[in-house]
Order: sequence, then C-alpha cells, then structure tokens
Amino acid sequence: MLKILGTTGDVTTCDCCLRADLKKTVVVRNLDSCEVRLYGVDCAAKILGRRGVAVARAARVADGAREFAVFTRIGVEVRRFARGTRAYVEAALKAEASPASWYVAAAQGGAA
Repeated sequence: MLKILGTTGDVTTCDCCLRADLKKTVVVRNLDSCEVRLYGVDCAAKILGRRGVAVARAARVADGAREFAVFTRIGVEVRRFARGTRAYVEAALKAEASPASWYVAAAQGGAA
C-alpha cells in the first residue's frame, strides 16, 4: 500500500523515469516495506492508479497537514514559554527583593 507524504523541491529527479528537470517531486511511501520514493506527478499517478490532478491535490493536502503540525508544535512551545514567563512576572510582583530572587521564586513554582 502506498501513501503520499507530500512534495519536496530538494530532489528534482524522478525515481521511476529518471527525469531530472522537475520543479518538485511527490514523496510516496510504501507502507509495507517503509521505503520512500520520489516521483514526478505523472509517474506517481501511474504507480498509484490515480489521475495526475488527484495526486497533485493529495500532495498539497499532505504538505498543508505537515505545516499545520509544525505550527501546532511551535504553538505548544510558545504557550509553555508564556506560562513560565507568567510565573516569573507573578513572582516578581509578589516579591520586593532583587530581580535574582524573582527568578529563583519563579523557578520554584512562584513561591517567594
């Protein structure tokens, strides 16, 4: 069984017909052997038994899903950083000592 993982512009040679002047290639993974191959849209369509337009659309959807996953991971890191910053600011507002003690208090969970 084959799955379209997306597209890449890093490798512009089709593994099927060896054409080398492609703008980008479709990344296809064989789920049985875990082998990844790079095909042009036409060759990927032949191998998958689909029309070229359907293959190009599926590759764009896979690219979008990958970008969404990256931005979701970035969002998680930003929220984690914001929580740490919030603890730092809360500790700074509670404490009347030096900024070094604010940092120590924030690192200990906000207890001054």
